[in-house]
Amino acid sequence: MSCVTSEFSDTDSASVVPPQSFGYDLNDPVNHRPFVGSVDEYVHTNREWPETDGEIAAIQSLTGRVFTHCIVIAAMCNQTIDHQTLCWLLSVVATKYNGVVDFDMLDAPYSQLEMGKCEWRTDGQACWTVIGEPNACLRWLAHPRFRMVK
Repeated sequence: MSCVTSEFSDTDSASVVPPQSFGYDLNDPVNHRPFVGSVDEYVHTNREWPETDGEIAAIQSLTGRVFTHCIVIAAMCNQTIDHQTLCWLLSVVATKYNGVVDFDMLDAPYSQLEMGKCEWRTDGQACWTVIGEPNACLRWLAHPRFRMVK
């Protein structure tokens, strides 16, 4: 999952949320919940990953915004708490950096959750992803069909 933003700078800290905010001790070996992340430049023409050009253009067309960075966060485990934490964390990060959340190929009631479906073609194939503002994460968390695509 990721957040795309135009307000991230090289001086921003990688740890934007203190571990105790999750409601458990991330250093506890029994209840360890590993998450990984990265920050990458998000440019309209991506020479390293040209297949993302259509996706970048589709997201910018849907949102009406030009983004400069992509903050990727992934949960490395698959329990309910991991899905909930990932969604909540994406909401916090997207809010902090005035970004939107890329929910990937989420099968959800988009209009009810105020999310948008982006569609584009890459190498002749139809592709799509779901985009939402940070508050869409909170609406999705409260939905009975909640889950995150990981």
